[in-house]
Amino acid sequence: MTHKNRKGLSLVSDKPSRVVDHSYYEWANRGTCRDTNYDPDLWFTQGKIPELSAKRICNTLCPVRQQCLAFALKYYQDGVWGGTTDKERRQIMLRDNLEGIKLTTLDLSA
Repeated sequence: MTHKNRKGLSLVSDKPSRVVDHSYYEWANRGTCRDTNYDPDLWFTQGKIPELSAKRICNTLCPVRQQCLAFALKYYQDGVWGGTTDKERRQIMLRDNLEGIKLTTLDLSA
């Protein structure tokens, strides 16, 4: 099961081994990225300028940034989530795995 944004982009990986965490629906609609003033593609367009713009919006305006980041780390999302890029989240996961932190303990509740 996947959730599509207004542009039809999948917000949850289509890989069959991944299960949608239903807590996603409790917080995701409050995200600043859902504001109709922003182009949803901004969060899924690679390149320094779109990524910086999306990150700035997430980090300064979004009330659910922490839940979003936890979700992206847990479900390996593409694009900017929780104010971080794919590359930044891979670095977080690598660091946390080296330190023995379990990503499954991240709080996704609103």
